Amino acid sequence: MTFRLNGIIDCGERHKHIQEKALFLVEQIKDNQSPLVTYLLEGPTGSGKTSMAATIGIESDFPYVKIVSCDIIDERKIITSVPSC
Repeated sequence: MTFRLNGIIDCGERHKHIQEKALFLVEQIKDNQSPLVTYLLEGPTGSGKTSMAATIGIESDFPYVKIVSCDIIDERKIITSVPSC
């Protein structure tokens, strides 16, 4: 599965604020100014949470791993990862 074929569409100031805040936390972690943190993206289905997480993972050069926990999914499809560019 690919969640970020052509990047993220600009969805306005709120979207930009969320992405900037997440990337700020990434920079703090890289500079050892902050311990590792958990960042929760919450919103309705189709709002771009997975795309945002993939973008942050790629732009941060940190590994991005998506874990899906659903009883009806084949075990081979449970973990997908997006390689760093």
